[in-house]
Amino acid sequence: MSREANHFPDQVTGIPVKVKGRRMRFLLGASFGSDPKGTPIAKFVMHHADKTVSERPLVLGHDAVDWWVAPPPPGEGKPVVAWSGSNPASRAQNATIHLYVVTWNNPRPEQEIESLDFISAKRITAPFLVAVTVV
Repeated sequence: MSREANHFPDQVTGIPVKVKGRRMRFLLGASFGSDPKGTPIAKFVMHHADKTVSERPLVLGHDAVDWWVAPPPPGEGKPVVAWSGSNPASRAQNATIHLYVVTWNNPRPEQEIESLDFISAKRITAPFLVAVTVV
């Protein structure tokens, strides 16, 4: 894991959700994305009201790439760009940064989602979560 990534938590657990929904959408990115494509870099854990748990991996190259790297062309099994823009550091290097959207179909839509965990795989690539919506 990179030294810079040590400034951030390895996991955030117990994110309150408290609603039913057919799917969750995550706005996210990844830093220091030098792990091989196909590497799970994190996982989402959905806690349902009936105390069951569902998990979904976040996979480098499928769900997201390093936010400073040009995204691959659109296609099935490719990251979906949700936002492209800049910040002071990227402007200084004349670069564009990207955030991605990941959709997870809820395997238990009849159950209220009590909470969500976002857990890093502690690889070189450091994932980060910006927002979550339930639809």
